[in-house]
Amino acid sequence: MDEQQIAEQLLMHNRQEIDRADGKAVHGLAIAGTAAAAVVGFVLGGDWSPRELRPVQTGFWWTCAALWILGAISLLLAVYPRLSGEPGRGQLAYFAHVGAMERAQLTEALRGAAARPLAGVVSELHWTSRIVLIKYRFVRLGLACLCLSLLSLAPQAF
Repeated sequence: MDEQQIAEQLLMHNRQEIDRADGKAVHGLAIAGTAAAAVVGFVLGGDWSPRELRPVQTGFWWTCAALWILGAISLLLAVYPRLSGEPGRGQLAYFAHVGAMERAQLTEALRGAAARPLAGVVSELHWTSRIVLIKYRFVRLGLACLCLSLLSLAPQAF
């Protein structure tokens, strides 16, 4: 197996990991949205209000809310598209490089990419690896915050 094949295989794995990270974030957002809808339903339905809580419980309630918000924002950031990429400098590695070029530049860049196919793959491999790491950091933070949010509700039961 040569360098090109190894890089392409790693790139394929990166793309799969990006899909997995997005899936985890979307499922976390679905859970967070369901929980928020339930709370809003209770409050708007008049069955319950945070004003009924004792002072210590109120502190836990607002801690829960803050953690939920941080968790939801983190999960949204995990699925937020990353468009900046690496500067093109005449290379073709992803769609933004193509979109930033005039037709004549694109033709020349295609010729260059054909002569050096590994350079574009390595650039995309590097960028997608960064995307995977960023997405998983946000997913981990988001899910941790949502779990801590749930745990901060436990004192409400007592």
